[in-house]
Amino acid sequence: MLRTSLLALVAAIPFVLVTQLPGCTAEGDGKEGEGEGEGEGEGEGEGEGEGEDEPLPVPAFVAAFCAKDATCSTPAGDAASIDECEQGVASLFANAAGVPECSDLVADATAQFTCWSTQTCEQYVVPTDPSCLAQQEAVDPDAADACFNGEAPPEPAPEGWNCDDAYYADADCDCGCGIADPACEGAGTIEPGTGPGVAACEYCYDATGDFIGGNEDTSCDVAAAEGEGEGEGEGEGEGEG
Repeated sequence: MLRTSLLALVAAIPFVLVTQLPGCTAEGDGKEGEGEGEGEGEGEGEGEGEGEDEPLPVPAFVAAFCAKDATCSTPAGDAASIDECEQGVASLFANAAGVPECSDLVADATAQFTCWSTQTCEQYVVPTDPSCLAQQEAVDPDAADACFNGEAPPEPAPEGWNCDDAYYADADCDCGCGIADPACEGAGTIEPGTGPGVAACEYCYDATGDFIGGNEDTSCDVAAAEGEGEGEGEGEGEGEG
């Protein structure tokens, strides 16, 4: 597990994926079948199934970061916890390094981890150094979330998109965001407040980017829904009179 001080720091820094530290190296990724046939009897079958992962190379900035974490933890971290930290953090960066679109994220995150490792324990547990805080701001949490999972970062939302940037070109068709969402494949709507009756629309938003319903919710188009309600009320009143 991560040391207490690192968990406290992570609470203020959204991009570090706590659930991946440690244990984010894939199980069974070792060289399958290494023992097969190496020795009659003994070696047979030993390499089949789960192979042991070889330790990842640990960059100097990761080693410095994990040493700082161990020093500033209460109680202080031991050799096992440092190794666990090193392998966990190294695996995140190894995931990101395999994605060409993540090069900027890797550079920014490397600078941030490096900055953490230079802090006093007081600053490490409760970040106050302006330079580290500025570096933290430079790291895009959405890009980090994708890159540290070995995926390309989400496509930046273009100017004029009035919904959450993370929704642009994701798996869902978002309607009413001012610009066509590529996920709609040309079948969605652009104008805020629209979407009902359009099969492609999965989520609908108003002009401020606030969620107002989905394609199964007739209140998605606020103006239309209000008009329908008024018409029904007037009709009933006339009939009774």
